[in-house]
Amino acid sequence: MRKFFNKHPELTLAGIAAVLLVITVVYYFWSITTLIANFNKAINIGVEKKQQIDFNLKDAAGLDLKGLVQ
Repeated sequence: MRKFFNKHPELTLAGIAAVLLVITVVYYFWSITTLIANFNKAINIGVEKKQQIDFNLKDAAGLDLKGLVQ
């Protein structure tokens, strides 16, 4: 292994540079995609349908809460 690195240092460095370049490009596109998706969520926050909260007082009155409420 050491002989290979000593005989072909340019090839080794070029291979390492290519791998790092691929990793950098993949990370760049992943981060841009995530950033755009999060900006889209932040900008269009009012578009989502809001869930309404309803209180069912009739069924709540029928609950047996003896001893729980003072």
